[in-house]
This record gives sequence, structure tokens and C-alpha cells, in this order.
Amino acid sequence: METTPEQKFKLRGRGLSATRPRLELLHILESDPRPQTIEEIISSSSGGLALSTLYRAISELLDAGLIETLVSPDGKKFLETTVQTTTHHHHVFCKGCDTAIDVKFSDDLEKKIEAEIKDIEIANGWKVSGHSVEILGICDECKMQ
Repeated sequence: METTPEQKFKLRGRGLSATRPRLELLHILESDPRPQTIEEIISSSSGGLALSTLYRAISELLDAGLIETLVSPDGKKFLETTVQTTTHHHHVFCKGCDTAIDVKFSDDLEKKIEAEIKDIEIANGWKVSGHSVEILGICDECKMQ
């Protein structure tokens, strides 16, 4: 695992010491821009990352706001870094292999969605704090099988 001074700075800037499990988790999530499952993170680790240690590191990085979780419509949990993902985006989930990718809608579509959300707020008396669109499909690899 090759960590960078920036990764150590990110952890220390959030009040966390730069331990090997935290650095490794951050490195794995930053090395692949798509959301990843716990299983994918374990297989990408250097082998010395116990499951209990990984869950503790996940909890600490979640609390620090460095990573976030998302759940597929099928109930699969994914993790992604909030550091790389500075722009609003949505996700496409493969129903065949349980992978996910980030997608960004056009500014025009996002504005239309925001207008619809305003209408929903007015009609229902809610204050919406955010939105997420999940798209289901089959990836190219699964289509070939």
C-alpha cells in the first residue's frame, strides 16, 4: 500500500491519527473512483486488514466525514470517499454483479429535478435536504455472460 502525505493530512485534519488501517481504507477508496463493497475493499487490501479493524476504520472515517455509505435498491452496502466526490452525483447499480458506478446528470436535468423537489416541498409541507437517483441495469461484462 502506498499512502500519500495528502491522505495523512486529511486524517489529521479531521482529528484522526494516521493509522495503517485508516490510511489503507482511504487509499483503497481513492484508488478506484467507483463505490465499493466491503468484500471489494477486503480483496483490495494488503491482506493484513482484519474485518473488525476494517469496520472500526469505516466507522471512524464515516464519523469524520471522509467517506459515505450508499445502499443499492437490492440492499447491498457500498462505500465511497467524500474527498474525491465533491460534486453532486448519482449511481448506476448492476443487478448482475452488484457493482456500482457514479454518474453525473447534466446541469439542465439537475435543475429540473430541483424544481420538481420544490414542488414536492410545497405540496407536502416538507423540507427536502437532498436527493439521490439510483439507476438499475446490467453492466457490459454481465451482458456478455
